[in-house]
Amino acid sequence: MAFVLKERGGAGLEARDLSESLENNFSLLGAYIMLIFDTLLYLVLAWYLSQIIPSEYGTPKPILFPFKASYWRGTSSETADLHYHPNDQEGLDYLVEPAPNNLKAGLSLRNLTKVYENSQTRAVDRLSIDMYESQVVSFLGHNGCGKSTTISMLTGLIPITSGDAIIDGYSVRNNLKQVRQRLGVCPQHDILWDKLTVRQTLALYAGLKGVERSKIPADVQKFITQTGLLEKADSYVQTLSGGQKRKLSVAIAFIGDSKVVFLDEPTSGMDPYSRRSAWDVINHNRAGRIIVLTTHFMDEADLLGDRIAIMCYGKLQCVGSSLFLKANYGAGYTLTLVRTNEVPQTSNTEILTRIQRIIPDAVSTSDSGGEIVVVIPSKSNGDIPTLLRYLKSNGKAMGIADYGISGASLQDVFLRIMNQNNSPEKGVYSISSDFTMLNDSGDLYEMQAPEELKRATPPSMIKGSTNFFQQWRAVFIKRAMISRRRWVMALAPIVIPLVLCGIGTLIITKEQYSCSPKDASTKKLSFLPTDLTYSSFIRQADRGNATLPVILGGELVQQVDSTISFETLATPGDLQAYIERKRPDLLGGVMMNSNAQPGKLSSYTIAYDITKDMSPLAMVNLANNMLINQLTKKTGYTIRAVYQPFPSKLSDKDWNPVVLFSFLVIFMQIFYLTLPILLLVKENISRAKHQQKISGLSPMAYWLGNFTWDILPILINSASLAAIFASGTIYWTVSFFQTFLFLFIFGCSLTMVTYLFSSRFSTTNGGLNALLAFHGLTVFFYLSAYLPLYFETADAAKYINYAAFPLFPSTPGYYSLLVMMNGFMLQCAQNPQLDPSRTWDITLLGYPLFVMIAQTVVYFLLTILKENWKTIRASYVKQKKHDHEDHTSGTTVSDDVYNEQDRLNSGSNTDLVQLRHLRKEYPKNADKKIKVAVRDLSLGIRQGECFGLLGSNGAGKTTTLKILSGDVFPTSGECIVNGRSIRRNLSSVRKTLGVCPQFDVLINQLSVRQHFEFYCNIKGIPSSKAPTIVRWLLNHLNLIDHATKLPKQLSGGNRRKLSLGIAIIGAPSVLLLDEPSTGMDPLAKRFMWDVINGLTSEKSIILTTHSMEEADALCSRIGIMVAGQLCSLGSPQHLKNKHGKGYELEILVCSGGNPGHIISSIQQVFGQTTLLEQQCNRIRLEISYSPTNNRPEQNFDLADVFEWMEQMRQQLGIDDYSISQTSLEQVFLNFAKEDHTYNKNE
Repeated sequence: MAFVLKERGGAGLEARDLSESLENNFSLLGAYIMLIFDTLLYLVLAWYLSQIIPSEYGTPKPILFPFKASYWRGTSSETADLHYHPNDQEGLDYLVEPAPNNLKAGLSLRNLTKVYENSQTRAVDRLSIDMYESQVVSFLGHNGCGKSTTISMLTGLIPITSGDAIIDGYSVRNNLKQVRQRLGVCPQHDILWDKLTVRQTLALYAGLKGVERSKIPADVQKFITQTGLLEKADSYVQTLSGGQKRKLSVAIAFIGDSKVVFLDEPTSGMDPYSRRSAWDVINHNRAGRIIVLTTHFMDEADLLGDRIAIMCYGKLQCVGSSLFLKANYGAGYTLTLVRTNEVPQTSNTEILTRIQRIIPDAVSTSDSGGEIVVVIPSKSNGDIPTLLRYLKSNGKAMGIADYGISGASLQDVFLRIMNQNNSPEKGVYSISSDFTMLNDSGDLYEMQAPEELKRATPPSMIKGSTNFFQQWRAVFIKRAMISRRRWVMALAPIVIPLVLCGIGTLIITKEQYSCSPKDASTKKLSFLPTDLTYSSFIRQADRGNATLPVILGGELVQQVDSTISFETLATPGDLQAYIERKRPDLLGGVMMNSNAQPGKLSSYTIAYDITKDMSPLAMVNLANNMLINQLTKKTGYTIRAVYQPFPSKLSDKDWNPVVLFSFLVIFMQIFYLTLPILLLVKENISRAKHQQKISGLSPMAYWLGNFTWDILPILINSASLAAIFASGTIYWTVSFFQTFLFLFIFGCSLTMVTYLFSSRFSTTNGGLNALLAFHGLTVFFYLSAYLPLYFETADAAKYINYAAFPLFPSTPGYYSLLVMMNGFMLQCAQNPQLDPSRTWDITLLGYPLFVMIAQTVVYFLLTILKENWKTIRASYVKQKKHDHEDHTSGTTVSDDVYNEQDRLNSGSNTDLVQLRHLRKEYPKNADKKIKVAVRDLSLGIRQGECFGLLGSNGAGKTTTLKILSGDVFPTSGECIVNGRSIRRNLSSVRKTLGVCPQFDVLINQLSVRQHFEFYCNIKGIPSSKAPTIVRWLLNHLNLIDHATKLPKQLSGGNRRKLSLGIAIIGAPSVLLLDEPSTGMDPLAKRFMWDVINGLTSEKSIILTTHSMEEADALCSRIGIMVAGQLCSLGSPQHLKNKHGKGYELEILVCSGGNPGHIISSIQQVFGQTTLLEQQCNRIRLEISYSPTNNRPEQNFDLADVFEWMEQMRQQLGIDDYSISQTSLEQVFLNFAKEDHTYNKNE
């Protein structure tokens, strides 16, 4: 207010005015002091409350923690060590390998326990383990075993129930601040700022971790180089691929010389090539650090882990080196057989029978997808070469595409431990087919699947028929279930308006406001609409086009008071300049008519300062004195004027309480009507809405279902508020029905505006704030239109109404409210012209109500049009033409790819999925280059085929799936699914699709069971069959124990199972599975393979994955993409034969062994040997089985290599090894190098 008064006075606010007293003897300096005090007070309160009452993530501190010296100084390492000593190994119920005495424990867990409030189960049960400097500890376990919970406790994200952990000498429970200064964390899911560059992100974390400012650039550059992000160093994080974001998260964990680094599934979602670069980063930075690694890749854990810890049900099962665990849990050799669909297959039972004729003790332990795993006991090693030669001669006829043999693997250890802890009560997994495992004594036995699961009809056999009413009901029920879990948000739009209205009613009643002509005549109505008023209430200033008169007759002024200055100004511009120059010292002025004779005052104009209360009186008095002196022709006569203001509290009655109450109603309406945008924006940015659309949900059913739910609080509030207005408690002339109708239609109109703009926001809070600001600014500018200052006539306001109503959704509501209030005041004034029946006139409530109804309909239609705009545009916009031979990626394209193009161009139309010359371009980036994500892709996929689409991160796989699902449309080319073009029949195509996206798009407030029920309704499953499908899915996907859990309570692997279950509901003929097994443990993967393999016979499945083992086991054909171009195509075995050169030998070298000596020894025996990879003590070699120029007589098979390795194992210092034909992973790596080279050149 001080600023306003000074500015209006023209003086402005200066430093000397800070101490000037304002109203109630309060100065501006005092206001500043209070603002500073409040700022500091609330900062301290915010900090204190965040410490004792943390949010969902955080460890609460004691109420008096600021007064404890330990908080500020920390507990010394010596003090912490006194309380915790390693437990003796005796009496432990799990296997532990003693650590060397020279190792220093930097992280010690002692009986660490976590029990959640809403569960009796211990998520982590008395976990005790030591971890040592310069070592990597691989932390393994099934989904939900407690790995991530342990990391969350150690980092302070969740409180510890009991026990403690000592990190670098500091207690996690008592010295979390000091502990966090030593930590680096790569969370399971990337937490990054999209609008920061890679360099800025790393620099930020380096600064937070206390790196000296001068060293930050060098430290940042080091990790940018190590992670291979040089080309992206100055790019925004939002432009990075998923694999690049994981690399950045790993770099964040290491930067700042963190002593203890937690890497929670750091390579999840990375392709094999990128995974290896992440391994290099970990190996380069392990010195002096303790690295805790969780992963579901057993080869990664084996390669990186110095020690391996395996958990199950929150309990530690074993700890030791890889060799130690294999020695204690291994069971001989593992023979892996990969089936093919190219010839009539021998049954799995017959294959096992033939193997047992050679090795009677061999037992099949797994039959998942197209992969058979056979365990051969160590006592039968001598028969293995005979078996391998038999498979070489007869494997193809038996339908075996590939086979390999390995010693006891870490995966075998993992599976055996999981089996030992499995029971019906615990239910780590359930099974839908018979399965063989090792028991505690090392013997093999068969687990029988429940007969109920064997007989159950899978959901792939039950087709749905989409029904609009069923979809509408599904959306409505979904909103109801969400509201039940968010009951505060659900009740707020109803309770808060009613409470505030109740308070307003009490205030009005307490004020005992009376309605009388006297009261009404004193009210200021100049801001109200003019249609329902008369002249005594409205004073429009008539400014016309007259110019300001020039001050003349200085002698008249001098006759009154010689101290008053006199100025002669020639033009109005001079007057303006004079006022601006003298404004701070001017009280006012008298301006005389320019036509007056000198010395004669015929007419005059008073100019006064509105910021000075006495200015008008003083100027009028001055003019009167001038007039007296002129008329009497004498000087010295003056009229004495006295100024005495009334008490300022009388101004409190200037506003009618009903007016304030009415505006409160409007703003309450605006607030609660914008609340639905929180859910709508959340569904949009999480892509849950898109998942519902590609599952067949029609936009009309989606929005009408939401509107049906959102209309409920509108009905309740409109009826309640209308009843309050019509009850007589407050004075209101409009009837209950009129008030209800106004509030209801106003609510519907603003709700539709919320729907229309919900897809424009990237954050929920941003959407809510933007809509509130929009409506708030609308009312501000709209009310400003009625201030007399801006219009010469009252009719101008009418034009504002008619122009603004259709454009701004809230203006009709404001107008209606103003008309109602003005009508009330006219009735108080007993206006004889007032006729209540006129309320519906087009100039009163009729027009705004009509506009609001029209807005509701138009905005809804625009929302539906916006939902379908991409499809409509794609149907009518002419595609770009591109040369089909444009292979500008510079990659080598196989003849098989061209043959596939020719097959499709020949007119083949039997494939369920047909992609013809598909190309997708994205807009130009900052370098003015068009990004080509998919380049001339031609591919056909038949019914009953599982097609694997492989490639590095960013190779174009996900973009291809987005095109197939209608998420994006191709720049050119044609995509046909089930004989329908996605451009012209997208809604029909989506009814035949099942999509498991790369990232889980789940609704956080729905349980697992409710998800399945919701999508059953969307896909039109009859209500009589839906419970059977839901039960089958819960059992078959091992989710029965998690049926009532919310997605946030599930592990990453279980969320993937839920996403897969959603995809297969409704018997889709085409399944799009984008990395479905990401984040799953090895056992869970195999059960998922069973599900996918069981669906293949009746569907076309397109699978993207970074697990070559999964592609080999499931896919009948595989395509490898490089830089958006399909470069190789064929069955897994075809790709191995075409791009492989021999046998692949993987060797784990003993500690102290000489890898160079091993390689040279193998080369001497087998001739041409290529080193494929070397990581720590692990080497991978390729041995060519073709005769070479140097050794033309050399022609050996897998059995020969196996025999030689067995003989030389001890002599060469080999811990473990595996032999197989060239793996699909090696074929992939060769192409991935091309992709990496292309992207680097780009």
